[in-house]
Amino acid sequence: MAQLIGQLTEQQLVQALVAAGYDSAAVHLYTEKLISRRDRMVLDLGLAHEIPPLRPKGVDRTFSYDPLVDGPVTIVVSGGLGFEVRIPAGKDRIVRGRLISDR
Repeated sequence: MAQLIGQLTEQQLVQALVAAGYDSAAVHLYTEKLISRRDRMVLDLGLAHEIPPLRPKGVDRTFSYDPLVDGPVTIVVSGGLGFEVRIPAGKDRIVRGRLISDR
């Protein structure tokens, strides 16, 4: 199971969160959380020689993100369609690694 999870790319994690209906701030925060957990699992199980971490220097737990300032999350839908999907900004933002709903 760990090897299967280790095969997930950052783009696939983002696409899964977008498909689940999260807004831009939640997608950013949960992507970092999932990457952190994936990388920790790979290291804890001694699989780093097979599966490289997505964040070799570790996840920045104090990052900030405001979709109204930094722009919303966008993904490119492949499969021959090749169009871009822009995720709603929503009312949340991230301040020093914490999801804030204050708008």
